[in-house]
Amino acid sequence: MKVLIVDDDRLTVKYISAMMDWGALGVDEVLEAYGKRGAMEIIEKETVDILLCDIEMPRGNGYELLEWMEENAYRIPTLFITSYARFDYAVRAMRMHVVDYILKPVSKVQLTQAVKRAVVLAGEFGYAGIWSSWPIGWGIATVLSVWFYRCGPWRGSDAAGT
Repeated sequence: MKVLIVDDDRLTVKYISAMMDWGALGVDEVLEAYGKRGAMEIIEKETVDILLCDIEMPRGNGYELLEWMEENAYRIPTLFITSYARFDYAVRAMRMHVVDYILKPVSKVQLTQAVKRAVVLAGEFGYAGIWSSWPIGWGIATVLSVWFYRCGPWRGSDAAGT
């Protein structure tokens, strides 16, 4: 499984890349981009399974990247990692099917939990599965509610691997 980290702050990208135990999460490779254009180039060349993305970046923001992905049928579970604790930003992210909206500075525990959810979505439903089959307007709450119903602990196994 491949993760792409996108942020215009190189230190943030390096910090996130180094702090996580990616192998324990089932991630084989971590790719890095420092803006929208770089992320688009990587997504076109690689099979990216999970995207961790900042929202506000020079020369293109995270929302624009997600819109481009939608237009080009790249359905990648996405986590927004941002400094913006704005309700309107979070609502827009939810409407764009973002798996989680995490505020900086990000903690290892919080990011690990969010990546675990994204890994389950990417792994169980495949590269495009869940996102291509769910109606527009179904946000994170609905997606996670259905996932929890389908994969919850009462099902006899711990689907999230926790």
